[in-house]
Amino acid sequence: MLYFILRPLTRWAFLAFYRRIYWTGHHHIPKQGPLIFTVNHPTAFVEPCFLASFGPRVLHFMTRGDVFTSSWVHWLLRQVHLIPIYRFHDGFSALRQNEASFAKARKILSRGGAILIMAEGRMGHEKRLRPLQKGAARIGFGAMEEFGLTDVMIQPIGVNYTYADRARKEIMVDVAEPFSLAEYLEGYRAEPQQTLERVTAQIASLLKERVVHIQQRTDEPLAEQILQLVRNHADQILPVVRRDRQPLLAECRAMDVLNALSHVEKTAFSEKSGSYFGALEQVGLPDETVARDHEWTIRERISSPLILSLFAIIWPLHWPPIQLGRWITHKTVRIIEFRSSVLLGSIMIGWALWWFLLTALMIRSGWIPALVFLVLFPLSAGTAVWSREWICRYRQARKWSDLSPAQRQLFTNQRGSLVAEWARISEKFIREHG
Repeated sequence: MLYFILRPLTRWAFLAFYRRIYWTGHHHIPKQGPLIFTVNHPTAFVEPCFLASFGPRVLHFMTRGDVFTSSWVHWLLRQVHLIPIYRFHDGFSALRQNEASFAKARKILSRGGAILIMAEGRMGHEKRLRPLQKGAARIGFGAMEEFGLTDVMIQPIGVNYTYADRARKEIMVDVAEPFSLAEYLEGYRAEPQQTLERVTAQIASLLKERVVHIQQRTDEPLAEQILQLVRNHADQILPVVRRDRQPLLAECRAMDVLNALSHVEKTAFSEKSGSYFGALEQVGLPDETVARDHEWTIRERISSPLILSLFAIIWPLHWPPIQLGRWITHKTVRIIEFRSSVLLGSIMIGWALWWFLLTALMIRSGWIPALVFLVLFPLSAGTAVWSREWICRYRQARKWSDLSPAQRQLFTNQRGSLVAEWARISEKFIREHG
C-alpha cells in the first residue's frame, strides 16, 4: 500500500527536483511477464525511485542489507518492495539470509513480476560504467529452473546525471530493448559459469551504449569542460520531461572521442578550454549563458516585475520544507552518493507533511477553503519552481548584459572556436573508428 501511495508523490518530486528529465526508450518495457531491470548505480536511491515512479511496471528492488537496521525499518522497507542483499562485511550470519532474499526474487519472477538490480553491485559517484556482477543472470536462470518458466527477460537501463549530487540539474534515463534468457538456457545447463559471463557481457554491452563513460579519472576535469560545450542549452524551461535521446548520445559520443585521444591531444585542447573556463569563472558566469548569448530584452524587462511578484508570493509557501531538506542533508550526509537521495527524499516527505499541516490549519476557515487549498497547493509548487528557474535565468542574462560588448564578443568567439575545434576532433574520430 505504501508503495502505491508514494509512487505519484515521488513522481511529482522528481518533476520539481530536476530541471530536465530525458526519459527515452521506455516504450521497450514489456507490460507483463517476468522481467529483470539491470541498472548502473551512480547514487544511493535515485535510480530505483525514478523507475518506480515513471516506469509502467510495479517493481521490487534488490538493495544493500545494512539499511535494514531494525524490525520496524525492516517492515517499512518491505512495504516499498525492498529486498535486502547482504555483503561480506555485513557478517557471516547476515550473508546466510541472502538465500531467502534470492528465493523471494525468484518467486516474484515466477508470478510474472519485475525486479530491479543495480548491476554494478555498489554505488559510485562517477561518470563511468564499472564491472558488473552476475546476480541478474543467476537469479533469472534460477527462477526458470525452479519454477519451470519458459523465459525471463533482462532489460538494461542507463542512468546518467549532469551533476548527480545536485538539485535542479538534468537526469538522462535510456532504456534498452530487453533480451531473452531462454536463448541462453541450454548453454547455462551445459556450462553455467561461462553462460553467466556471456549474459553479463551482453548486459554490459547494452549499458555501455547508454552510460557516459570517462575511461581515465585524470581526464575528469577536461571531460567536464567538454560535456558543458556539447550540452543542449535550450532556452525553454518547459516541458520538464523530454523524449529526446540526442543529449545523451552527444555526451556519450564526446566521451568516446576523449577516451581515444592521445595525451598530447588532450593536453592541447585542455590548455585552450582551461583558458576559456577560467575566464568565465572570474566573471561568475556559467558556460550555458555564453551558449545562449541572450541579452535581456525589453519584453523580458517589462515582464520581470510580474514574475518576481509571483515568486515572492508563492515561493515562501514552499520554502520551509526545502530548507528543512537542505539542513537534514547538510547535517547527516557524509557520503556524496547519498546526497541527492537524502535531499530529494527529505524535501519530498517534508513538503507532503507541510502540505497537510497547512491544509489542516485552513480548516479553521471552513471546509471549502481547505479543500481548495488542498488541490491548489501542489499546483502552486510547479509555479514556484518555474518562477525560481526564470529568476536564475534572469540573473545570468542580466550579468551577461552587464558585460561590455567587447567582453561578450570575446567569450562568444572563444566558445565558438572551442566548439569548432572539438567538432573537427570528433569528425576525425568518426573517420578513423566509424
